[in-house]
Amino acid sequence: MGYRGPSYLPAGAPTADKPQSKLWFNDGSWWASMFASDVQEFHIFRLDQASQTWTDTDTLIDTRNGSKADILWNGSKLYVVSAGQNSAVTTDDARFLRYSYSAATETYTPDTFATSIVPGGMEAIVLAQDTLGVLWITYTRDNAVYVSHTTTSNFVWTTPYAIPVENAANLTPDDISSVVAYNSRTGVMWSNQNTMAFYFASHIDGAADMDWSVSTALGAPYGADDHISLKSIEDDSAGRVFAAVKTGANGPNDPSIMLLVLETDGNWTSHTISKVSNNHTRPMVLIDQDNRSLHMFASAPCCNGGAIYHKQTSLDAILFPTGLGTPFMQSSGDNCINNPSSTKQNLNATTDLVVIAGADCTDFYFHNMSDLAAP
Repeated sequence: MGYRGPSYLPAGAPTADKPQSKLWFNDGSWWASMFASDVQEFHIFRLDQASQTWTDTDTLIDTRNGSKADILWNGSKLYVVSAGQNSAVTTDDARFLRYSYSAATETYTPDTFATSIVPGGMEAIVLAQDTLGVLWITYTRDNAVYVSHTTTSNFVWTTPYAIPVENAANLTPDDISSVVAYNSRTGVMWSNQNTMAFYFASHIDGAADMDWSVSTALGAPYGADDHISLKSIEDDSAGRVFAAVKTGANGPNDPSIMLLVLETDGNWTSHTISKVSNNHTRPMVLIDQDNRSLHMFASAPCCNGGAIYHKQTSLDAILFPTGLGTPFMQSSGDNCINNPSSTKQNLNATTDLVVIAGADCTDFYFHNMSDLAAP
C-alpha cells in the first residue's frame, strides 16, 4: 500500500525529525525536500501524480548528508531551515534559505546563498511565519528551548535566546520543541521529560522579545515523550492549535498518542488517538479545512516502524476510532516504514493529501496520496 520511491542511501532517516515538514503544495503540484543519492545532496523534488513518482529538479537544498530540513511555503516564497545534529560541530550549523518560484518554468531559484543563523547543530529546528511576516525558528540545546526571529529582512536574524518562562530551561537532552503561527500569535510547544509535561509558550505578534506567556498542554499522569506535530487552522480567529504528541504512559490501556487542542477559551483539551497497546510512534496531524476533518498518521510498531496507519475524525466533534487505524503505507519487502511527514499547510479538495515516509531498513522513500473530495 503506497508507492516506493527512490533510495536515500547514504542519508539516514531523511523524513525525520518529528516536528519538521518535508512537503508542500504549490501550483497544482506536490513538492518535497528529498535526498538525491546520485550526487549525495538534498534537492527539491516534484511529484508526478499520474505515475506517482518523484522527479529531481536538481535545485539544491543542502549538501550535508546528515542534515534535516524544515520547509515552509507561504504562497509566494519558499523558506527552508536545515541543520546537522551535532551542536559542537560548526559545519552542522543551522542555515536559512529562501526561494522564488516561477510558474512559467515551474522552477525554484534561491534568492541568496544559504545564511548561517545558528552555529552548530541540533536535534530538530522548526520554522514558522507570523502575521507581520516575521519568521521564527525554535530548537532545543543545553536542556533549554531557544527561539530566534527575523528583523529588518528575511536574512537578518536576532541572536537566539532561551524562552523566558518556567520549565523551558530544565529539559532532558532528548526533548524537542516546535513552533506555529496562530491568531496573530506565535506559539512554541516543547516536551519536558523531567517534569513529564508538554508546555506551550505564546507570543503576541509585534510584542517585545521577552514577552511570553506559558501554559501546560499536558501533564500528569501520562507525562511527555519527545514527539510533537503542531498545526493551526489558517485564518482562524478562534485561535485553535492542534498538537499530536506521544505520552510517557506505560500501561497497556493508557493513552500513548494524543491530540492536544488549544481551545477558544485558552485552555487545553486532550483526545486519545491510540493506546500504549497499539504501539504507535511518530504521530502527525493534518487539517482538511474543506471537509472540517483531522487526519492523524503514525507508524507501528514502535520504535523502528513497520507500516504507517491513518485515523480521521471531525474537526468539530473530535473522536478517534480505536485500534491501529487503516494502513496507509505498507510493504512486505520493506517492513520498517517509519517517520511520516507532510506539509505545514492546511489541506482541501484542490491539494488532496500526501504523506511521505522512509523504510530505514532498506533505505527507500515511500509515499501515498488520498483524494479529499469537496464537501
